[in-house]
Amino acid sequence: MGGGGQVTGYQYWLGLHFGLCHGPVDSLLEIRCGQRTAWSGNQASSGFISVNNPNLFGGDKREGGVKGTAALMMGESTQVANAYLTSKQGAIQPAYRGVTTLVWQGGQISSNNPYPKPWSFRVRRATAGWQGGSAWYSAKAAITLSSGVVGMNPAHIVYEALTNSDWGLGYPAAQIDTVNFQAAADQLYSEGFGLCLLWSRMDTIEAFIQSIMDYIDGVLVSSRTTGLFQLMLLRGGYSIPSLPVIGPDNVLEMQQFDAATINGATNEVVITYNDPRVGGITYGGKQAVAVQALGAVQAQGVVVTQKTDYPGIATADLALRVAQRELAKLSTALKHVQMKVDRTAWNFIPGSLFVLNFPAYGISQMVMRVATLDFGTVAKGEIQLAAIQDVFSLPTASYVAAPVTGWTPPSSSPAVPTLYLGLEASYRDIDHNLASALPLPAAAAYVYVAVARPNGLQLNWQFWSYVSPATPVKHGVGHFTPTAQIAASIGPFDTAITLNSGIDLSLVSTATQAIIVDTQIEVVRVDAIDPVAMTATIARGCVDTVPAAHAAGSRIFFLDGPYGGSDQIQYFSGETVDVAPATVTGWGVLPEASAPVIPIAMIGRANMPYPPAYMTINGTRFDLVSTVTGAFTVAWRERNRLTQADQLIDQTAATVTPETGTSYVLKVYDNGTNTLLTTYTPSGTSQVVNVGANYTLRLELQSIRGGVTSWQKQIAIFTFTNASTGILTEASANLDTESSSDLYTE
Repeated sequence: MGGGGQVTGYQYWLGLHFGLCHGPVDSLLEIRCGQRTAWSGNQASSGFISVNNPNLFGGDKREGGVKGTAALMMGESTQVANAYLTSKQGAIQPAYRGVTTLVWQGGQISSNNPYPKPWSFRVRRATAGWQGGSAWYSAKAAITLSSGVVGMNPAHIVYEALTNSDWGLGYPAAQIDTVNFQAAADQLYSEGFGLCLLWSRMDTIEAFIQSIMDYIDGVLVSSRTTGLFQLMLLRGGYSIPSLPVIGPDNVLEMQQFDAATINGATNEVVITYNDPRVGGITYGGKQAVAVQALGAVQAQGVVVTQKTDYPGIATADLALRVAQRELAKLSTALKHVQMKVDRTAWNFIPGSLFVLNFPAYGISQMVMRVATLDFGTVAKGEIQLAAIQDVFSLPTASYVAAPVTGWTPPSSSPAVPTLYLGLEASYRDIDHNLASALPLPAAAAYVYVAVARPNGLQLNWQFWSYVSPATPVKHGVGHFTPTAQIAASIGPFDTAITLNSGIDLSLVSTATQAIIVDTQIEVVRVDAIDPVAMTATIARGCVDTVPAAHAAGSRIFFLDGPYGGSDQIQYFSGETVDVAPATVTGWGVLPEASAPVIPIAMIGRANMPYPPAYMTINGTRFDLVSTVTGAFTVAWRERNRLTQADQLIDQTAATVTPETGTSYVLKVYDNGTNTLLTTYTPSGTSQVVNVGANYTLRLELQSIRGGVTSWQKQIAIFTFTNASTGILTEASANLDTESSSDLYTE
């Protein structure tokens, strides 16, 4: 509803019943709507699934999303009718046993669009749903692939296709050579050769089984001795001396002997496969790999490509192995024979190996693999045999894979931010971005948040904030903040920095604010930046911060312009505000509950006087001082948050007349014991110090106005000796390392 009760659109709610596949299945992994993931998980049994993705299609201002309860019905033999379907369609309701279905029980399916988007589902099945209740050889039925996707062992696919009496060929299990099949299953399991594919009744079961043979380079045969089905994998690794031999005494007639030439032979193989993580068989997961025989390409002078679609392959590494296998067969000039032999070959089957010796053709110890057989009649005593030279008996050839980038299309779903900074706004932030809030009550405070773009498809982020236990409220959108890491450590006054791991640096302008995050927050001014060379020039210790040393890897956020966000709500000192940045893409909005929570403690930062700047010891910048002998003078320059307004005045700039009533507190500590030695409260810009003994001193200098001290303070550490004593050796210069009320994470 819009203002004044005007209708601006409608949400659409609908009951749906989806038939997925034969059931039961091992688990439901994903529900997709309009090719977007509405839900993902691992639902391994019948039950209810809560889907809460109302922003899947852009929220109510666009096409809404999906929200509701789905009932997964695995299709067990004891399954009862679904209560929702019964309530809508009447008591005479089937239980849908034997099929896996999903009932969308009247939830939201869209907004502003009455047409449901296509729904799809990703399920896993390897051990569930077998006839008899348990899977054959279940220990090797499921194979985890390199991507973490789980495929089914092809030997198990073939076994079930042969024995299932509902959708398969219905052979009794006694017709399977289980020892042979188990050995094949072990081999495929060790190879990581799991398949992820769908069989449709539009194809015959015989054609489906043959497609599995094509995947695994196998042959399904009946044993000549037992009559049982055997699964023969065409692999190497055999012992040539153990193979049967066909020689001149066995060959009744050599009908044909030839070798394929490389002219016109395939020298490149392209395999397409489907990665279910990207989109699966139906929804855009198609990927491709290619391999070339470079020697053959050079010899032929042209690339001859064969493309094959293997939708059941789910990973690039398995697709590459299959491509190399196919290329080895297609690019090699293998010998072919057709001959009549005696009954020595009585127990040969397609795929059998033998050694051919035939001196008349110059053949010796050539390993052949049977292609076809015709046993004729026993009375005639001859067997017609066709065979091809076995590629695995040849010396190992080198095949070069065409470059595989390993690139996976970035997810278009809203991503959870991982780089962000939450802190209380400074007076300068308020003056620069929220000038209407001025003048400020003494305890007033505002939040200021930076969020880096998680990936290139994220558009902006919704600003959700609340003070617990209140309910989160959305306050407009924020723009992503450019950010980078500082490549090398820097001292308090270093101005030239090198960057790495940059994000959106081309958006950064000069004369703008950036914040370095380390053990101490420091505001700096960007005087120059080169996003290509990854370098920048900065001015140090601006606004209400002092210059600090920062370690390599410290992160810098470039916040000016639209690149920092505030909910523009006035809070007060003592409150803690929780901010949840929910990213937005063209495909939807990250649910607020999934966004990271950034707690920001309000301390009244904007009301605090700015700290003194550019502290010196006897006229020397504090970070350059290591040893002082006798009484010394500490001096500084003044700053004023009100008159500086939104200016970025750095440490080296001249004094700015301070706010009325500003004075200073200089505390002198024995750094070794952390003992306070003396405190000075000068009203000017210098103070003479003499502690009368040898110490490693720590000076802490702050501004104070009306009982409120500055957020940060200048700190110097150095060796002090009385003029009449020896000199100590410990010395260092440092800055404020006290914790502050900001939160940074990466």
